[in-house]
Amino acid sequence: MIHIQVEDGTTVSEVNRIQVENTPLSMYTEFIHSADTMAGFIGILQNAFSAILAAFALVLFGVAMAVMGHSISGLVEQEWKNLGILKTMGYTGGRLTIQYGAAMGGGVILGMHFCMA
Repeated sequence: MIHIQVEDGTTVSEVNRIQVENTPLSMYTEFIHSADTMAGFIGILQNAFSAILAAFALVLFGVAMAVMGHSISGLVEQEWKNLGILKTMGYTGGRLTIQYGAAMGGGVILGMHFCMA
């Protein structure tokens, strides 16, 4: 990679013409790009990698939601008999949801606290 400083007002095509006419450098180079063109290439590359990373994060989020849904449905199946007993004792569906949500939420908060510490 060769960096060439030119005077203001000189274009990339003029620099390319001068190199081809006056030096054997054209035998060893394929392309000549300006700094703006290179910045554009890097911007395109960053956008492509960002899109790939976002797609990976989206797939990972979907897998996490599927695993969590399976775990919650397994918990409900396991506790089905206990939930039925509690409903016959007078608990409503909303109250049971709050009860189990508080128990799970407390575990989540404590887990996050100790995981971050």
